[in-house]
Amino acid sequence: MKIRGLIIAALIFLVLGGVLYWSDHRKPAEDAPKASDAPPAILKLDASAITTLDIKKKASEPVVLTKADSGKWRITGPKPLDADQNTVSGMITTLSSLNSERMIEDKASDLKRYGLEQPSIELSITEKDNKMRKLLIGDDTPASGAVYVMLAGDPRVFTMASYTKTSLDKSLDDLRNKKLFDFGFAEPEKIELHNGPKTSNLTRTGEDWWLNGKKMDAGTIQLLISKLRDLSADKFVDSGFTTPMIKAVVTSDGGKRVEKLLIAKSGNNYVAKRENEPVLYQLSSRAIDDLQKAADGVKAPAAPNK
Repeated sequence: MKIRGLIIAALIFLVLGGVLYWSDHRKPAEDAPKASDAPPAILKLDASAITTLDIKKKASEPVVLTKADSGKWRITGPKPLDADQNTVSGMITTLSSLNSERMIEDKASDLKRYGLEQPSIELSITEKDNKMRKLLIGDDTPASGAVYVMLAGDPRVFTMASYTKTSLDKSLDDLRNKKLFDFGFAEPEKIELHNGPKTSNLTRTGEDWWLNGKKMDAGTIQLLISKLRDLSADKFVDSGFTTPMIKAVVTSDGGKRVEKLLIAKSGNNYVAKRENEPVLYQLSSRAIDDLQKAADGVKAPAAPNK
């Protein structure tokens, strides 16, 4: 009988232990985090519906970005310029799904304390239906790592991560297209390169490249194309272009696109300009060294082993 009683007691102990374990590890529904406790979103937009972005910063001219019917972004203010598509797309993506870290006030009465009475950045976003939202970015929070933000017409004040502000805080030069060639990933048909006294005229037939009637190694040609494609300005300058030492002409799109680039030495760097365009681009000496090495490396394919 004693053994039987011990067995029953052990079973009861096990049952009670299971109940306690279950109750400790199962949170009641009312204790679970609520969706409403999450930091509220500041903006939720359809990125494809955004057509205009107007950027105003203290002590700077406003910059206006407009999306063409083709889907390509252009700088339309303060003057018409080509835009860096990747930079603009990054801004649009950030704005279309902009989250806060937390809400500071739901009905702010003193915007001056947050730097929002005269915000450092104003971003006006216009959609296809002409609906406009204006994002105001104010001061850094005391602990840094975040900034105060709000939407015009909405009394709520939020904090937003500083790195998000960085992705939106772009100057005119940040937004300008710095690429020297527009042929992108299209395969050129002709490359004409004048490098001092050296001149190379490369033409493509099908998949093969030729120089003076001699077939060239495809790998060395692709390296040259890559260096031309990747040529990008370090910054824009107002002067420094003198007598060009390098001229590159790239023909693509079935002969419809002909791009001509002139490059001159300027101190330790180079200054380049596209033919018939006033913009001057400063290039690093390393970029030009890499281009010249790629041009010198163009060669005929190795003879097959017998």
